[in-house]
Amino acid sequence: MEEMGVTTDNRNTNIVAEMPVSVENVQEMVRKDPSAVPERFIVTNDIDRPNISLVSSGDEIPIIDLSLISDGNEDELKKLDLASSEWGFFQDVAGLQIRHDGGWVSVNPISNALVVNIGDALEIWSNGKYKSIEHRAITNTEKARTSFASFITPNQEIEIGPLDQMIDPVNPGKLYKKMKYGDFVRGSFKEKYEGKGHTKIEKFEV
Repeated sequence: MEEMGVTTDNRNTNIVAEMPVSVENVQEMVRKDPSAVPERFIVTNDIDRPNISLVSSGDEIPIIDLSLISDGNEDELKKLDLASSEWGFFQDVAGLQIRHDGGWVSVNPISNALVVNIGDALEIWSNGKYKSIEHRAITNTEKARTSFASFITPNQEIEIGPLDQMIDPVNPGKLYKKMKYGDFVRGSFKEKYEGKGHTKIEKFEV
């Protein structure tokens, strides 16, 4: 079936061979028919839609001092490890909303901010110890905003899978299969956008 220029198949084992995957521009979709939203972009659970009541005001995003990290400060390294494993996100002084403990936590913007969130590849390399965080940007009624997204990714031929040093008594088995990064990306584009559900294409059945 053809959808948004992407050849889709419900079987995760049949990932298309060509690269890159072509995805239609959102603005072009709106120009054609603003009332038609492709099914893969429709969230079926209303609880995942932006709702101010779901945003937690009590939690605070961890702040990491990267200068202390570069100096080998043990306490800051422990904070970084905790932030990556418990939150999948940290800020070096900050800005967005992230999913945490079933709710959305606001990341209040701070001048000269550097925001860091854990991506899918790092979750796989760490065998699930460091969590790929679900995040979103939403509009507001007070001030215009612009989002610029850029991605740093491995070569499509690089194989990603749990690193041997991440297998320990706490995590004795590998939770993810080894897969070429390009295959993982193609498989992700074929999945319906439901949180981090696309990462299941690389997980072992347990």
